[in-house]
Amino acid sequence: MFWHVHHNQLLEYCYDYKRRLNTINTTKPRNERKLRKRLIKPVKGKLPAKLTNALQAYAKAGQACVKARQPCVKAGQAYVKAEQACNKAWQAYNKARQAYDKAQRAYDNAELIYDRVLENYLPELEVLHAKECPDCPWDGKKIIFNK
Repeated sequence: MFWHVHHNQLLEYCYDYKRRLNTINTTKPRNERKLRKRLIKPVKGKLPAKLTNALQAYAKAGQACVKARQPCVKAGQAYVKAEQACNKAWQAYNKARQAYDKAQRAYDNAELIYDRVLENYLPELEVLHAKECPDCPWDGKKIIFNK
């Protein structure tokens, strides 16, 4: 147990004294550092048993919280990566879909043109067909089976 680990707490458990001093030296305002380092120190006297028990339970719960947070952080990171991959996949899908839609429109347009051209040459094609496919069951629209 330490006095003044943080500016707003008189007494608390200090998980890592050297790390706390490093934090004070690197992140706290320069004009506070000397006083903070002078005030943070271990408790020498005996603390009331109920307080010690409560502080131990608090420290244990804090350690459990830190331990439980690690899988949560990892899962969160995995989620972010998956979300990024999903976004990339959607972008790729949307790009591919736009290309497909453009190709489909071109195909449909080409089919219309082909049908119009075919219609113009149909009489000529029917003569050629009759010559090349004698005894064909084609009725001009479809093959007639069982004729």
